Amino acid sequence: MSLLMSIGLVVQVLSAIALIVLVLLQHGKGADLGAAFGSGASGSIFGAAGSGSFLSKMTWIIGAVFFWTFLIPVACGICYAVLFVVRIICFFSICKGQAKEPPIIRSLGFLR
Repeated sequence: MSLLMSIGLVVQVLSAIALIVLVLLQHGKGADLGAAFGSGASGSIFGAAGSGSFLSKMTWIIGAVFFWTFLIPVACGICYAVLFVVRIICFFSICKGQAKEPPIIRSLGFLR
């Protein structure tokens, strides 16, 4: 496994754990886990306004990180699959004698 994939996996796992914790700490309509940890106190470290805005902003940020750590590998995989299909089409065009070299990808040296 490459270093970049390992870093991505660690970021995914840490953001998932952080997202679970942040969602559980937020205020709910009924009795929630956030009240058990003292997030309902007005004299907390988050100020008199409470932790609602801070926790909701952090939830959005961690949620975005979690989303992007899934979206980027999927997008790269789709691009790789499209390039692979183009290579196969060009290969069969060359084998059939219809083209001497792939006309679509002349400038892309890495696909030859």
